[in-house]
Amino acid sequence: MNPESLKSKKPWLIAAIAIIIVATVAAIFIFKRPAPLYAYTVVKSGSLQADISVSGSVKAAEQVDLAFERSGQLSAINVKVGDQVTSGQVLARLSASDVAAQLEQAQAAYEAQAALLAQLKSGARPDDLNTAQTAVTNATNALSDAKILQSGVQSKAVVDLTNVYGKTGDVLNNAYAQSFDAVNNKINDLFTDTRTNPQFLVATSNQTLQSEVTSQMAALQTELSAWKSSLDALNGVNDQPTLDKSLSDGAAKLNDTVNFLKSVSALLNYAIVTSNYPASALAADKLNLNLALNEVNAALAALNAQTQAISAQKALNTNLLSQAQSQVDQAANSLSSAQSALKLKQSGSDPNQIKAQAAAVASAQANVDDVAAQLSKTVLLSPLTGVVSRQDGQVGEIIAPNQSFISLLSNAKFQVAAQVAEKDLGPLKVGQNASVILDAYGPSRPFAASIIAIDPASTIVNGQSFYKVTLEFATNDEAIKVGMNANVDIITSSLSNALLVPTSSLITSDNGDYVIVDNGTPSGRRQAVSIGLTGSNGLTEVKSGLTAGDKVAIFGSSAPSQN
Repeated sequence: MNPESLKSKKPWLIAAIAIIIVATVAAIFIFKRPAPLYAYTVVKSGSLQADISVSGSVKAAEQVDLAFERSGQLSAINVKVGDQVTSGQVLARLSASDVAAQLEQAQAAYEAQAALLAQLKSGARPDDLNTAQTAVTNATNALSDAKILQSGVQSKAVVDLTNVYGKTGDVLNNAYAQSFDAVNNKINDLFTDTRTNPQFLVATSNQTLQSEVTSQMAALQTELSAWKSSLDALNGVNDQPTLDKSLSDGAAKLNDTVNFLKSVSALLNYAIVTSNYPASALAADKLNLNLALNEVNAALAALNAQTQAISAQKALNTNLLSQAQSQVDQAANSLSSAQSALKLKQSGSDPNQIKAQAAAVASAQANVDDVAAQLSKTVLLSPLTGVVSRQDGQVGEIIAPNQSFISLLSNAKFQVAAQVAEKDLGPLKVGQNASVILDAYGPSRPFAASIIAIDPASTIVNGQSFYKVTLEFATNDEAIKVGMNANVDIITSSLSNALLVPTSSLITSDNGDYVIVDNGTPSGRRQAVSIGLTGSNGLTEVKSGLTAGDKVAIFGSSAPSQN
């Protein structure tokens, strides 16, 4: 081929080569897809559960504190802490001989009234009149005996209280002597001129406190002098209100002495140790000061014990006098009934008399019922089956009314009380199941429970409304103890075989919810969906818009498990 021929064909060759290059580049761009924008997960069917998590504490189904309704002396205590008891079991008793006697008298009075009513209905006979007269005589004697007994109780009450008060003078004089000894003997070396112009002898680095202590010493000397004068004037005085006031005043003066000694103790902490006042002298003064404080505190304890003894005797006297008056009242009622019965016998019976006597019988029965009720109050019964958690009484102890000394925990299944915020309350209802994790055992040992009550009233905490929700454990487990911290997951709803997507895959817009579906393009395709239940495991139910096997975009580092 000649050069001219090649020259004529070169433009066509160059054009062909260019076309080949362009086609190759176009093929590369056509057949190489760009990477997709999202990671996808496959839509699957599975189970779904929604729950609400709250915390609370374990409590007994029922806890009661027990006390007697009346005062008295404990005669028996039949249980101790840890004992199992049953409903109706006798736990403790008060001494009840007086009430039992009253019940016998009331029952006898009732039987007498009932017999009179029967006699009225059958008509009076000579022997009936004799019997009625004897009943009046016996009732009169019984009333006289009751009044004699009452007088004896009153006399003994006066004597007993007087005897207790008789110790007051000695207690007060001893209190004064100990206070005087503590101030003027035990710590006398720390002051000069203690009676007239007391000055603190030890050099200290706290002049303000030293000045205060000196002033307190002067004031306390004046107070002790006045106290001694009042005690001298009290010699031979038996007026009980005056003695009560003296005890109160004595306690105040002892407290003033204690406060002064504590001030001196504080001042010694600022004492300057010198060759004239070595550390050994300071230690000796501190020891004497502690002895003085112990002496005054002992006097204060004795004075308080005397005050308490007087109060206890007054309470006992009141109880005994009340019982004696009750017996007098019952005897008077019996006499009145006997006199009325005799009068009825003597005047003969008519419908009105029978009616009146029937009322007397009813009144006597009411009296029996009243005394029987009082007797029942001397026995403390268990209101439930459970375990004794507290027992503070001792046989012989005087118990005041409504003074709790026995506590019980029910044997019923334990409960959890939790506070639920108002925003979470809507799905909750009685009967829903829950899983309880106790801090003592951790998540490896869950306990089944269910809701048994939801309080209708709220409690406001930091401006937010909370409602008390009570759950009951499914079984009685010895591992569960009152007071344990509990974390509760309440199952509000559940689904099986539901179409599930990660909750993070859902996008909400003004037109509703949608997901990004893999359609083979880098950006995928928007797909509108209708959603249902959102679970606590990061998955949400899709009711429509998707089918199993579709792939939806996930947002985040990983997709939730759909197992």
